[in-house]
Parts: sequence; structure tokens; C-alpha cells
Amino acid sequence: GCDDGILYALNRADGSLRWKHEAKAGIRSSPTVCGDLVLFGDEDGVMRAVHRRDGKKKWEFKTEAEIISSANCSGGRVVFGSYDGSLYCLLLSDGKLLWKFSTESRIHGTPAISSDLVIVAGCDENLHVVKLEDGTAEKTVRMGGVSGSSAALAGDMVFVGTFGNQVLGIDWRKGEHRWDYENPDRQFPYFAS
Repeated sequence: GCDDGILYALNRADGSLRWKHEAKAGIRSSPTVCGDLVLFGDEDGVMRAVHRRDGKKKWEFKTEAEIISSANCSGGRVVFGSYDGSLYCLLLSDGKLLWKFSTESRIHGTPAISSDLVIVAGCDENLHVVKLEDGTAEKTVRMGGVSGSSAALAGDMVFVGTFGNQVLGIDWRKGEHRWDYENPDRQFPYFAS
């Protein structure tokens, strides 16, 4: 994806252009491949699904603000966050809205999926655990800082960086902080996932 509003597909062998899809707004989310579809969001708040083979449009879904979050897929569903403060779940086949979970601020990072649960860190200083089936809240864990990072899962643990100079290790099933790391020499926000 590019700020020129075009998603480019390149041949891996030689870097030549295979196809391109014009979105008309800057693309800051990383594309996600789910089966035969490529999913990506843009600065106009549109989540797009295009065919992996040729880049032709399959469906579009409009949110109320920019999408920087990449999508994640499971069980025929696609989940992603928006700067409108919502976590969305769409049907992968046609982009139909299945549910919308509202938070108190933007969602920048990509949601993680573990079985039937979605885990996402937000700019509202919370880690949200939401049921994939219907979008109801399972658990909310205070992080103590804004996060633009994608939640990284390893079993019952989730790892996420904050703008408050911390990397957190949270047991997301119990909703407990196991450890917090803060760099003692440098005071900078963690942006990386």
C-alpha cells in the first residue's frame, strides 16, 4: 500500500508489477491475505477486499474514520480496528457487518485472534478481549498507557508496547499484569508491535 492511494502487487521473483488497485486514499494498513482475498484499509476509512489473483474489487466497507489497523481473519470473519474507536467484524465473503465493538479512543494496532476471542490494544489505555461470535466484551485490562501496537499472543500471554515507555506482559485470560518492562535509560514510546 502507498500514500498515493494504490495497492501494488509485485512478482516476488523480480519485483515487476503484477497488478494494482486504486483506492483513491492513502493506504497505511499492511495488506492481509485471507484465502483468495487481499484486505486493506485506507485513510478514508474504507476496508477493501480485492481478489488476490488480479486485484479486482470484491467488496468495500466504510467506517467513520481512517483505518491503519490491518485485518485478521478466522472462521469466515474479518476483524480490524478504526480511528473511529471501534473494532469491526465483517463476513469475509461479502463484507457484511456482523458486529461493532466501541472503545473510548482510536484503534491503531491489528487485533489478534485466539480461538473464539479477539484481543486488541487501544488508544483508550485498555486491552480488550471480545467474543468473536457476537462482539460482547469478555474482559478489559487497564494497560496504564496508550498503545498503537498490535497485540502479540503466546498462549495465555499477550505482549504489547505503550506510548508510556513500557512493554507489558499480560495474562489475558486472567486479566492480570505478569510483568512490565521500562527502559531505565531512554524515555520513548514503543511504536513497534
